[in-house]
Amino acid sequence: MGLRTLPLIAVAGAAALVLAGCDSSGTSPGTSSAPQGAQALLLPGGPPGYTLNTSASESLDLDAARVATIADPDTLGTALGRNDYSGGAENVWQQGDRYETDAVFRFRTAAQAAAVLEVEHTAMTNGLGVVADPAQGIPNSWAYTLFGSTRQGGKSVFCQGVWFTVSSDLYGITTCAPTPGDESQALSRGAAQRQRALQGG
Repeated sequence: MGLRTLPLIAVAGAAALVLAGCDSSGTSPGTSSAPQGAQALLLPGGPPGYTLNTSASESLDLDAARVATIADPDTLGTALGRNDYSGGAENVWQQGDRYETDAVFRFRTAAQAAAVLEVEHTAMTNGLGVVADPAQGIPNSWAYTLFGSTRQGGKSVFCQGVWFTVSSDLYGITTCAPTPGDESQALSRGAAQRQRALQGG
């Protein structure tokens, strides 16, 4: 996809954003302390100037994971169960009204991770006018740009994101703000997350 500017347009209701970070206020600067399990796989720090929202950052069991992306919760929940979802985590980083959600979903095989990536891709393409393309420099990926509303709080946000697989793990980096942002943040953070995953966390 590269770093070209993509149009930001309204998405269908089924693709309304889930990101809850903008509705929670507990933040701490810098990095999360002593991450465990899947959370240790995520980037240890946020973008410059962002702080960790500790109340919105969590391990993701199946119930939490099914509502953690733009995909329809029932569709995603079914796909996660069918593909032996084995846990995950998300960190929410904030700077005022701007936020980034970093997530990882863990599976037993690369094929299972790829199957759930396709569910995310379908959710992207089902949104009205959502642009989704492979991200340049990030294999096995789909990057997207959209305008939608958060599931919690109903706030309108412009978002850019990238979802990709590394072995049997599925990663998502999504950046959102009340005004159009720069997709390069999501892509550069996605590239950094991929490099961390390749190095074993």
